[in-house]
Amino acid sequence: MEETSRSPKTWFRVFQTYEEVLRRDPTRRQTRRRAVDVALALRRYSDALEHLRVLRENEPDDGELLALEARCHEALGRAHEAARLYLRAVEADPPTIQHYQRLASLVRRRPQEMLRAEDVEESGLSADLANLFPPREAAFDADQVADRVLELMVARGRPAYRARLVRAADRMRRRLYTEAAEDIAQALDEAGHETEVLLAAAELALARAAEARLEGDHEAADRFLDEVRKYARAGLDADPPDLHFYLTLSRVAILEDKLDEAEAVLRQGLRVLPQARSREEPSETEVADRFGALENQLRWSLADVLLTDPVSHEDRQKRIEEARGLISQLRAQAVYPPLLEFLEARILLNENQWHRAGLLLEKSRPYLRFVPTLWKRIDLYLGQCYGQLANPDAKLDVF
Repeated sequence: MEETSRSPKTWFRVFQTYEEVLRRDPTRRQTRRRAVDVALALRRYSDALEHLRVLRENEPDDGELLALEARCHEALGRAHEAARLYLRAVEADPPTIQHYQRLASLVRRRPQEMLRAEDVEESGLSADLANLFPPREAAFDADQVADRVLELMVARGRPAYRARLVRAADRMRRRLYTEAAEDIAQALDEAGHETEVLLAAAELALARAAEARLEGDHEAADRFLDEVRKYARAGLDADPPDLHFYLTLSRVAILEDKLDEAEAVLRQGLRVLPQARSREEPSETEVADRFGALENQLRWSLADVLLTDPVSHEDRQKRIEEARGLISQLRAQAVYPPLLEFLEARILLNENQWHRAGLLLEKSRPYLRFVPTLWKRIDLYLGQCYGQLANPDAKLDVF
C-alpha cells in the first residue's frame, strides 16, 4: 500500500474498500482503525469521527483514540471540544508527547475558544490539568497557558529528549533561541546519536546563522553554519540516514548565495529517496506520509531554487518549465494550495506578468502567515509588482 497510498485518489479507493469490509463485518477493529488513518489523510474528518465513536465504545479511555477524536474536532472548528479531548488523552496517556504538543498549538491558535479552569474541573479531570488554565474571571494569556502545557510535557513525556525537542521547536518559532538552545543541549546529552536530535540542533544553528547575518555578525554566522554542516554530516552518515538533512544543506547553500550547490543537494535528495522508501515496511501508511511529505518538500524547494533569478541563466525557459512540472507533481499530491500559488506567482514574476503575479501573491499571503520567511518574501515580491505597476500607495502598504 505504501507505494500507491501517496496518491489521494488511491487513498480514497483504499478508504472505500475499508468501508465495504466494515459494512460486511463491523467487528473488524483493526480495519476500522486503519479506516480512521486513511480518513484523516483524506481530511474526511466526519467519517473518521464515526469510526472513532465505534472504536471508543469498547475503549472509552484509550489515549490514542481520544487524541484522534480531538484532531477531528479541531479540524472541524470545534476548538473547545478538541481541547477537552486532548486533556483527556493527556490524563489517560501521560507519556505521549503529541497530546501535549497538539494542545499547546491549539491554545496559541484559538485562545478565544479555550477552556478555563472551571471547565476542566467540571469535566472530571485532575487538578493539575485544571491548573494549566486560568479561572473564568481572569485574563487568558495563550502563551502562558501553552508554556505550562509544554512544561508538563517535559516533566511527563517520554522519551524525555523528544519532549525537549518539541519545546525547543516551539521556542524557535517564537525566536527564543537562547531558551531553545537549553533544550537542545539537554537532548544532545541524552540522545545525541538520534538523527532527530541532530536535525533539531542543525535547525537551531541555521536559524541563529540567519539572525547573525541580518545583524551583520558574519563571524558568528559562519560559526553557526559550521555547526549545521557538522550535524548534517552526522545525520547523513547514520544508519539509516535522515534525508531531511538534504533540505537543511540546501538552506545553508541558499543562505550563502550558492544556488547551484542548493540545486545539486536537492536533486541528490530526490535521487536517493526512492531507495530509502523501499527499505521501510510497505504496509504502514505512516511511511507513505513521512516519505511523501519529504519528497514534496524537496520538490517544492527545488522549484523555488529553479525560479530564483533564472533571467540570468542560460537555460532560463528550461528551468521555468521544470518548475511547472514540479508544481504539477505537487498538486497531484494535494499539497497546500497557497504554497503552490506562491511558486506560480514566481513564474509570473519571471515572465514580467506583474498584475497576475500580484493577484496570486495577494491571494496566498493570508494563508502563509505560519511561514514567516515566506511571508516576508511575499511582501518583497508584492512591492516589486506594485512598483512595476506604478502603484506607490500599495507598495508602501507592504513595507
